[in-house]
Amino acid sequence: MKSKHMIVLMAMALPTLGLQSCLDYDNPGDEFNSTTKNVEKVTSRGAVDSIPFRSATDAAAAATAIGEMKDLLDAGVGGQFSMRGGKQGENPGAHAYQYQYSLGVDNYAEYTVIPHTFFQYSKIRVASSYAIDQKCYGGAWGSFTEMKTSLVPILNHAKVNAIPEMKAAYLTLFNFQAVEVADVYGPMPYRELKTNLQVGPYTYNKVEDVYNDVIMNLDTAIACFHYFDQKPAAYKQKLIEQFKESFLVMNDGGAGDGTLKSWARFANSLKLRLAMHLVKTDPARAQKLAEAAVADGVIESEKQEVSIRPGVLGFSHPLTGVENWGDARMSATMEIILKSFDHPWLKYLFEKNSNQLVNSKTGEITAAGTRICGIRTGTHPGEGQGYDENQYIAFSKLNAQYFSNAPLQIMKYAEVCFLRAEGALRGWNMGGTAQHFYEEGIRHGNCEDPEMKSMDGTAPDGTSGVNWYDAWINTYMAQENPVAYVYKDPTGDTPDAASPIKIGVKWNDGDSQETKLEKIITQKYIATYPNGFEAWHDLRRTGYPRKLDVLNIDEADGSLSPGDIMRRLPFPGTQDIATKQDVDNTGIPALGGPDKMATRLFWDKATSNF
Repeated sequence: MKSKHMIVLMAMALPTLGLQSCLDYDNPGDEFNSTTKNVEKVTSRGAVDSIPFRSATDAAAAATAIGEMKDLLDAGVGGQFSMRGGKQGENPGAHAYQYQYSLGVDNYAEYTVIPHTFFQYSKIRVASSYAIDQKCYGGAWGSFTEMKTSLVPILNHAKVNAIPEMKAAYLTLFNFQAVEVADVYGPMPYRELKTNLQVGPYTYNKVEDVYNDVIMNLDTAIACFHYFDQKPAAYKQKLIEQFKESFLVMNDGGAGDGTLKSWARFANSLKLRLAMHLVKTDPARAQKLAEAAVADGVIESEKQEVSIRPGVLGFSHPLTGVENWGDARMSATMEIILKSFDHPWLKYLFEKNSNQLVNSKTGEITAAGTRICGIRTGTHPGEGQGYDENQYIAFSKLNAQYFSNAPLQIMKYAEVCFLRAEGALRGWNMGGTAQHFYEEGIRHGNCEDPEMKSMDGTAPDGTSGVNWYDAWINTYMAQENPVAYVYKDPTGDTPDAASPIKIGVKWNDGDSQETKLEKIITQKYIATYPNGFEAWHDLRRTGYPRKLDVLNIDEADGSLSPGDIMRRLPFPGTQDIATKQDVDNTGIPALGGPDKMATRLFWDKATSNF
């Protein structure tokens, strides 16, 4: 698999290639100064937004196109891997995943905290969570540019219109990650990158324009996937075979039933997500988009999820590798939320402190293996990755036994459930009640691979029973009130703080709209773990889940005040002169505000949720 799908690095010599993630390095941090080498220059530029799906019906022409594009289609598999921590066509690994997630969005979503300040190999210093370093906050952009290096040549190839369903699928994947990146930094040269422009200057498009183009593309792709049923049998057979070969993010390439309905469900689920993103800026349009997506069909089971599955492909989830290096630990926010609800994950998914912890102020000792403990966001940890000099290294991390096969989710069923729950709460026609989708999202929010997990027999805590996880979840969902909890840093280096969580888990029709929304987003936060992209988006959009204030916020870029959260990351790559010129000329005007952490994106309105 690895050799077959090794990326043939194509063109797209963007001025920001210094941000390409994780190429040819062996030590954590080497990726930050690496560049992508153009092996072959591809100059074809096509009408990417046009998908002539009604006219393409010739099986022989499709076979010819697939044959001529074979190397590119093989590279497209690597492009899928790079969406979730892959590099050079290989399976997702810890280096690229760390750059994409653990040094960036996971910290701002407050899933994890970097437990030390100094990266020995890259010479990067990150004093606290918001004291970002330009060498490492471009990870999301780096993974995107590696993905587009593989997918854009396919989208612009002269023969791709002979296989429009594949064009629609790759365009859906490209747009999925383009939105993730736009939601992190803001404007981007979306249209020129998509159409394979290789020589700058580049024009940055507004995030709102990116959204509009993506939604237009999704509508075209959905129509293409549905029309596939009307194609001649020979043509369909050829495409089904190629989908099974080319797309590893779905079971049987999303074509195992002889249709492309699974791809339509994925595209509609992304459309539903974007609709919810727009709820504050254009609620009428958001409702229309969401209702159309649900009516046409979204993801409705774990088997329909879109993900990269370590257990199937033969590797371990990269986050466990990052944590084994000592580069990520549970956040205090995650600890507080799980303990305020006595979540079942506390029984098995996270490890307790690996060594004893000594309170520097009181001398109190927390014995090894006695507490699940997270680091408060913004904490000043020790410098190194060794426990002897830095107690935070002993804080909680994932239990690899239960997490190593966890899928790297692209679109999770539980997220779709919570999107529908929020839509129903807002009075939209989501095909069911807010309570139904809320409870369904909780039940399917666990991390295990749905086709590989076994919840029968002996539970992780030693008890036995059939479907032990379901039994734990039933108890969990019956909680009407939170567990009273006070966060205490066992090192004594940060102040004690009472949990801000005041809601329970159980659905109550008598709750206010705001309380119901808080329940939905808080449980969604747990269920989408560890996808920091979407969790950070929800935190900015809704203010939930409730959390403690970020410490040492004065170490950010000066635009944030105590109690604020980061609204976006600054534009990456501006140490490059050409990129800085592009950002100054079109990026900042498209942003509509200063290139600062406090500048809100167009969907991030400082207004009430209802």
